[in-house]
Amino acid sequence: MQQSQSKLKIESSYFYNVEDGKNLYGEIDSQAVGLMGTYYKYDNQLSIGVQKNMGKDIFPTLAGYPPQPYLQAWSNLPFYNPEELTWHLNYIHDFKNHGMDGFKTRLGYHYGHNIKRPGLNDNKEEETIVGLIYAVPEGKFKGLSLEWRYTQTDTRYGIENNSGNSFKENRVITTYEFKF
Repeated sequence: MQQSQSKLKIESSYFYNVEDGKNLYGEIDSQAVGLMGTYYKYDNQLSIGVQKNMGKDIFPTLAGYPPQPYLQAWSNLPFYNPEELTWHLNYIHDFKNHGMDGFKTRLGYHYGHNIKRPGLNDNKEEETIVGLIYAVPEGKFKGLSLEWRYTQTDTRYGIENNSGNSFKENRVITTYEFKF
């Protein structure tokens, strides 16, 4: 993308889950709809989105909790709870035009609320992410990427805002893109 260009990308998704196969979860009542817009300008990328889960069950996943890359709001917290409404914002800055090809920063924020849990009202969860990313731009190791990601989460359940499984963590993530 040339520096003077800007681009807008709109993504939407809808999932209607039903039981099938071995019926691991039993009867499933789960739907999810999402909408996300991403604006690209110069070295900046800004994404804003919303996801609404519907039904009495969590969004089903394989084996219980692997990443679900098709949900708009999937992050360290899954944001896949019954009736949850999630707003999310993500910003990425690419330093390639500042003499640091391959370096990027990432700031992210997710806020989910209206989660339906038996016997608890006013359930919510939020997550803040700061990341530094380096992807090898050329040479023998092109396609190798390293990311340091700091995540802070806060989950609250019930009218008294009882703490849930909140955490702070640092991750180092390594990926390698291989083209066949």
